[in-house]
Amino acid sequence: MRMKILEINTNPPVTTYNHHAFGTGIITTVWWGMNWVYNNYILLGFYPDEGPLTFDFYMDYIYCQPVFEREYLSDSIMAYVSEKPERIAKEQLEAGKYLECCVDEYFIPGREPYRTYHFQHNILLYGYDDGKKVFYTAGYDETGKYTTGMVTYKEFRDSGPNYLNILRLRSDLDFEIYPEYIQRQIMQYNGEAPLEPVGSYPAKGRKTGTDAVNALMGYIRECVLQGLPTDQRPVSILFNHRKLMNDRMKCLNEKGMAEKYAVDEASEQMKLCEMLKNRQLIYNIRGNDRDRSALLELTDSFMDLKLPNLR
Repeated sequence: MRMKILEINTNPPVTTYNHHAFGTGIITTVWWGMNWVYNNYILLGFYPDEGPLTFDFYMDYIYCQPVFEREYLSDSIMAYVSEKPERIAKEQLEAGKYLECCVDEYFIPGREPYRTYHFQHNILLYGYDDGKKVFYTAGYDETGKYTTGMVTYKEFRDSGPNYLNILRLRSDLDFEIYPEYIQRQIMQYNGEAPLEPVGSYPAKGRKTGTDAVNALMGYIRECVLQGLPTDQRPVSILFNHRKLMNDRMKCLNEKGMAEKYAVDEASEQMKLCEMLKNRQLIYNIRGNDRDRSALLELTDSFMDLKLPNLR
């Protein structure tokens, strides 16, 4: 009986949206992983006309980052592969590679759609056990919480995985923290330096940094004024961002790369964002006049709010 379980960080620094949770969960298993995250997870982007879910970190798709060796089996290739998907998955895991794929969560225990309705969503495989006939997985449970679990080989096969992202974390890399690079991105976020375009982000309709956050606050305000519920995921991304900013500033301060005022300001912004996130949840559940007023007041606090510079 064979078994292979790869390392995974079950509490990754970004938990909103699986492409961040899976990617940072893998990267932060090595010593330089958080350095890479601190260097890259700074800018935010948004396309307001395309809906609130376009609010995200402004960066290339994480699996395309040079920290990964990536192989990709598309839907059309999978349709012609004669091997069972669970055999492919086991062989790749045995070789030290993670697998991210899209499955029908009707067949995946612990997911909201399980045995209720068909819904395609992503899952990460980071291990297998022939004795138990299970894969070890990461994903989002029925409450929306990012967590780990297990699926049987049969459940995985029945879920019809229709593509495979095969990922190996490169072993020949290491990253230090680069404060000059971080500072330049902070200035780009604040509109104090020209933006360096990311190839996968078209310019038309794009907002970044403070403009992106302003537009997100505008979306929330419009929903509140119309008495409509708001999507909580963009604000969760914003909270992940502000928490990272807080942790980054603390780390840089300890290394003598950032002033104490920057740490204090990053901490205050994180607390403010947590208040915004919690008030948005209360508004969506209860939605009385007091909740609406409080949420509108918090959105005002984020308008034109700049990130603190390192010095």
